[in-house]
Amino acid sequence: MYFIHHVLLNWPDKECLDILANVRSAMTPRYSKLLIHDLVLPDHHASTMQCVHDLAMMTINGGKTRSRSQWTELLGKAGLEIVKIWIDDEDADGIIEVERN
Repeated sequence: MYFIHHVLLNWPDKECLDILANVRSAMTPRYSKLLIHDLVLPDHHASTMQCVHDLAMMTINGGKTRSRSQWTELLGKAGLEIVKIWIDDEDADGIIEVERN
């Protein structure tokens, strides 16, 4: 089991792919799990607070608050597959369960 807590929102996709490549290389396919505790925005109609947080991440450090589809795309590029996502709809705080392809 690997756990990343509020790290990937601090980085643009390129750096996230580097981080995820390192984790992926240590994972055993269909055995190891990666849990990502991060914000998961809705694909449409994010709240004002969620949008403000996203803008802050982009301007402060080049990161981004990703939507469900953006997480799927990023993790797919990293050779990882989402098993399940648990989200607190009120603040978009979520856990993304991931396996290596």
